[in-house]
Amino acid sequence: MVDALKNKMEKLRADMQEAIAGADTSEEMVLEVEERCSKHESEIEELEERLAVLEDDLDKAETVSKETISTLEDQLREWDQRASAGEGRVRSLEGEKEKLERTLHDTRCEKKKVLEELESLGMSLDD
Repeated sequence: MVDALKNKMEKLRADMQEAIAGADTSEEMVLEVEERCSKHESEIEELEERLAVLEDDLDKAETVSKETISTLEDQLREWDQRASAGEGRVRSLEGEKEKLERTLHDTRCEKKKVLEELESLGMSLDD
């Protein structure tokens, strides 16, 4: 019976040592996992910070883009108005030119008639 108790005790000691070794291994594994988790948490925090900066940059870029588009649209409207005014002015000037050309033509015709009349009377402008 003493031998049986000794064997039992040795078995319990061996089991205890195995359990302690297993616990040590488990603790090491837990520490490794915690360390990896900590690294991943740090990486996540860095990525979140970068994301926040990128989102802020994107917001700023969107604001600048919207302002630029608005300014360009305003300029385009102004240029359209100027172009329309210019086209109106061109039409007006073309009408005036046609009127002047008719007047010039009429004046030349009248001059020709006057010269012909003078010539028929035997007179010239040189006299």
